Amino acid sequence: MNDYIETLQDFKELIAIDINEYANEAQKKFFPTNGEALNMTDLCALARKHALDSEQIFYQLPSSVNLGLVMIDCKSVKSMLAAKHKAVSSKVRHFDSKNCYFY
Repeated sequence: MNDYIETLQDFKELIAIDINEYANEAQKKFFPTNGEALNMTDLCALARKHALDSEQIFYQLPSSVNLGLVMIDCKSVKSMLAAKHKAVSSKVRHFDSKNCYFY
C-alpha cells in the first residue's frame, strides 16, 4: 500500500486543489483591483502550464501499481488528475479572456 501512496505523493497538492478557489486566487494575483498593472503574460503561462501538465500526467503516473496480491489500476486516477489540470487551465483562461474583453 505504501507503494501506491508514494506514487501519489507528487500529486497531493493537485488532488487538494479547489478549482474555483485556485482560479479566483490567480485572478486576484494577476488582475489586481488596487490599480496595479495587469499581468496577463503570467496568467496565460499558468493556464498553459496546467494544460501541458494535463498531458504529462499520463507519463508521470504508472498505469497500475502492484501491491503483491493486489494490482491497483491507476488509469482512472490519471484521467481524474489530467481533467483537474484541464479544468484549472480552462477556468484561468476564462478569466483571462473575460478580463481582456473588460479592459
